[in-house]
Amino acid sequence: MSEIKITGQKRLVLVSGRAHPKLAEDIATALGALRDPRDGTPLFASIYRRDELYSGEATELAPDLMLDSWSSGYRVAVKRDPSAEVVGPPTSLAGVREPWSSEHRPTGILVAAGPRVARAGIKDATLYDIAPTMLALLGQPVATGSDGRVLDEALEASFLQRHPVAEREVAARSAAAPYSDEEAAAVAAHLQELGYIE
Repeated sequence: MSEIKITGQKRLVLVSGRAHPKLAEDIATALGALRDPRDGTPLFASIYRRDELYSGEATELAPDLMLDSWSSGYRVAVKRDPSAEVVGPPTSLAGVREPWSSEHRPTGILVAAGPRVARAGIKDATLYDIAPTMLALLGQPVATGSDGRVLDEALEASFLQRHPVAEREVAARSAAAPYSDEEAAAVAAHLQELGYIE
């Protein structure tokens, strides 16, 4: 294994070809060895490879590695001030009182109620299923080939009989159609406010 040192300094290194898989594994091993200096607890409960989480024609655009720090009780975030530390206390976002007010998680809670909603359990729902199910509730067609499914078990059978789920072809947005300068600036400003970019 090639030696990898994790530091607080930012570097961008592009690797392609035969060296890429080996380097990704070496980085995963080095990250897996990181420990909290206070008690020796691993910082990452899991380190996922891209193919473990993503599928489809855009998989190559996903990160090589995804780090699960939330299950260990840690948060990975860019610090607001330059620092050589790898582990440090979280800092607040602008307008947020708590330094750690929320986090992305792989699981969640789905609650549904209303006259068209069945009193039944929902099994194996994903975020992808929300849009198709909402469209079905509104009596609108669902895009053919959607990643998600209509959560039939969550809807009243009588409603589905009166309003069977229809599908329609929807033209995919071309990746070659970029944002306008105004749209790109608005997205960048929002991501900066959230702390994703500096």
